[in-house]
Amino acid sequence: QTLVRVTALQQLLEDLANHFQCYLTASPLNHKVFRMPFNRDVTLNETTASQMLHSMRHCLHVGGVMVVAPEHRLSFHLKQLELIVEKKKVPTLQDIAKVPIYDILDESDEILSYVRQVIYAKGTPEDLPDAHWRWLVPQALLRALLQCFANKRLANLPEEAVSMTKSLPEAFGDIRFKPGRELNTCIRKIKE
Repeated sequence: QTLVRVTALQQLLEDLANHFQCYLTASPLNHKVFRMPFNRDVTLNETTASQMLHSMRHCLHVGGVMVVAPEHRLSFHLKQLELIVEKKKVPTLQDIAKVPIYDILDESDEILSYVRQVIYAKGTPEDLPDAHWRWLVPQALLRALLQCFANKRLANLPEEAVSMTKSLPEAFGDIRFKPGRELNTCIRKIKE
């Protein structure tokens, strides 16, 4: 026997579960529909793992179908890896891993897309190298450009080369340099 697990997008999960309820449970087939939501806030210990294993075995025994979202599966997998890194032993997780599962992916192209990864931040946050320069340098450049516009040094640039919108004093307006012949001519003039 193999446990059938259907993975569907979170937005479609409720509709899919209801559809299965109507056509699998409320029919001569009489297949039960099970859910096993999981997220990083779940404390994964021997008790919760035993409950999960019991639900999976019950689903397997009655010939049910388990419906989950990709986030549930990925969060469970990451939680297992987190326990390994923290060197915490939960023996029942090995039993869960041994349950034979037949996965069916609804909208597989979307579910398997790299944008559906679940990433957990772990540890103490650290600044990026030279992080303060990453915002100080662009701000200094924008101030210099605004000063040039204020002093009319760049005021005579044609609209085809640059456009600027006014903003509040505490914010920078939109400055857009438009690529093309006009901008190249202006750059040569500024260099001279």
